[in-house]
Amino acid sequence: MILMLHIVFGLATLVAGLAALALRKRGLIKYQAAGFAGTLLSGVALVIIEPNTLTHLCASGAMFTIVALALYFKTQEVLATQRV
Repeated sequence: MILMLHIVFGLATLVAGLAALALRKRGLIKYQAAGFAGTLLSGVALVIIEPNTLTHLCASGAMFTIVALALYFKTQEVLATQRV
């Protein structure tokens, strides 16, 4: 169950990040940040419950983190230049 929640949080985070960038809406950044936090917390729970998945989760988690943070910072940059 936690794995499904983890996957849903991850996908929702990326969708919110892409939507925030495409639609240029600041409100969607909050959903992206909440999704990122949920993904992180569910990932930690997965590692605690099933430690043998640590290697796989860390590799996937690193890639997810890079993409999610890149979307977040690019959206922040676009919104900052839009205000000026």
